[in-house]
Amino acid sequence: MTAQDAAGRQITALSEPVSVYFYIPTTHRYYLRDVSPGNGLYEVPMYLYDEEQDTWVRRGTGIVVDADYQPIPESDEDQVTADPDYGELFVKFEADHFSTWNVDHPLPPCR
Repeated sequence: MTAQDAAGRQITALSEPVSVYFYIPTTHRYYLRDVSPGNGLYEVPMYLYDEEQDTWVRRGTGIVVDADYQPIPESDEDQVTADPDYGELFVKFEADHFSTWNVDHPLPPCR
């Protein structure tokens, strides 16, 4: 994700974290797995791309929210991943800088 200041210069560093909302397409919901079961929230892992290491690095968690930005309860996980008519979904997370971010769940290596 990128942002610019009023003069058009790219912003990468932030003085404090900001809330970011990623839209989750219906086709990607299958991969949303709750990583903190038992706390009532539907939390998913967040990753950023580390250009120096040339790899994705896990950086915290995001919370699945609806179109009104209200948290989706973890009890709805099965319905969210299976029902394309569940409604628009987003993942809310806190970013301390702008770079390449991803919400996903790691897949096992191919053999």
